[in-house]
Amino acid sequence: MEEYCSNIGSCLNRNRGIVFCIVMILVVAGIALSIVLGKDTQVFPCYQYNTQTLASEITLDCLQYIWKVNACTNPAVYPPNGYTGFWTQSPQGTKMVKCRGQQQGINCGIGSYENIMIYMQFCNPYFNG
Repeated sequence: MEEYCSNIGSCLNRNRGIVFCIVMILVVAGIALSIVLGKDTQVFPCYQYNTQTLASEITLDCLQYIWKVNACTNPAVYPPNGYTGFWTQSPQGTKMVKCRGQQQGINCGIGSYENIMIYMQFCNPYFNG
């Protein structure tokens, strides 16, 4: 006849090996799950922007993310830190100002997040309208 435990302590003591195995399995599963979920999990860096957000407010991480999502390959990555040019400028608010003639340097820019989303599809980081 099977013997029943009179209290939790005696059960744990009697079944120590089984309890240890269950705890170890849970720990290993938790570690594996955290590694799997943590790997390649990327936060969407553009979540805080709407179509009318000024290009000058968009982070480099967001620009690089859009570049990658559009599968742009030339160059393979969006220009690294330090880029200040057409894609990051909003000289006339959300309106795109093409870089032609007198409109050079800081006088031209993509204008808005919406324009970035539209024109970055052409995969030209030096696009200047």
